[in-house]
Amino acid sequence: MIAFWPRGLDRSPAPAGRAPVVAAVTDGSGARATVTVCGHITGLDAEALSNTLVSALMEFREGLSLDLSEVSYCDAAGLRVLLDVREQGLAAGRTVVVAAAGGFMRRLLETTGTAELFATDPESAAPDDSPLASAVRAALLRAGFPLTGRPGVPGFLHVRPEGDAVDVFWRTGDDRLSARGADRVLGDAVTGALTRSGLRIEGRTAIGVRAVGGPGPHSPRPVEPAD
Repeated sequence: MIAFWPRGLDRSPAPAGRAPVVAAVTDGSGARATVTVCGHITGLDAEALSNTLVSALMEFREGLSLDLSEVSYCDAAGLRVLLDVREQGLAAGRTVVVAAAGGFMRRLLETTGTAELFATDPESAAPDDSPLASAVRAALLRAGFPLTGRPGVPGFLHVRPEGDAVDVFWRTGDDRLSARGADRVLGDAVTGALTRSGLRIEGRTAIGVRAVGGPGPHSPRPVEPAD
């Protein structure tokens, strides 16, 4: 797993007096459930939260509406859980939306460019219906990469369908030599995650990888950043 912290995402420690995350279905009267989450969403509670959300997701055919108004802190691992559950929902024909968010979560979603992914309008929440794009997103999420639906957000990967292929690209916002090296390492990691999932790499640039469907050996064509 590659861990890289999105720029703009609060690096400060969780507030004093850790509040373990609690999640429960607070309205299950219809085809869509309302799940209320309270406390601090961190990597320490990620597995338990994921299990609760996925269990509810599979029970309600339209998906989940998340009430995050009582979430006072969320780190990168916690946000990745929410993105992962959303991806699993879409793969099953369900949507996961944020119906309410407190100040911290609202700023976090807006800063990381992920607010639109959890939009309350199902049409806005659903990505393209390309099976290849869904396979690419699933492979990247399994490898631990944070994704965003908005291109150009530093620290996040963006998946964009291009005809019969899918482009995965990122932005560091820095042209220093050290940043170029980091981009190269990230590119290798993304390439590895996709090929291990049976996808083929058609090409690479300094800040992107192009994948195509179908298994089989393939040697990527690296494009070094211009000096």
